[in-house]
Amino acid sequence: GGLDGSAIRLALHSWPGLWSVLVRVAEVVCWTVYEVVFNPGPRGVMKLPRLHTLLAAAIRHQVISLAKVGDGVADATYEEVQAFEEVAWKVNRPEQWDSFRAHRPYSLKGYHSRAPDVGAPAPDGVVHSLSSGAEM
Repeated sequence: GGLDGSAIRLALHSWPGLWSVLVRVAEVVCWTVYEVVFNPGPRGVMKLPRLHTLLAAAIRHQVISLAKVGDGVADATYEEVQAFEEVAWKVNRPEQWDSFRAHRPYSLKGYHSRAPDVGAPAPDGVVHSLSSGAEM
């Protein structure tokens, strides 16, 4: 079970400074969230590094849940990713849609992967190095 109202009142009356401590904790949490979200950078992050560490996991969980394609358990298919990205960019951010299409053509409807099918042999050929003139 949880705490009922009488248990909270008892705790507040038993420890007179508890309310001020709770208010201060709430102020610190709200200020830290404000600093991290609206004023990012070393100043906001390093001001309270321990609290940032605690909040980072919660923020990461929220971001992952917003960017989850499908049920999040199995790998998403190209069709699922393309449908998700179209809603995320074309519908919700129309001013950025042209830039998205130019930089991520693999996330657009109609794109077909050139990767080998599962179980098919991988293509064999020359591997090109990133350094100029080298071949492996």
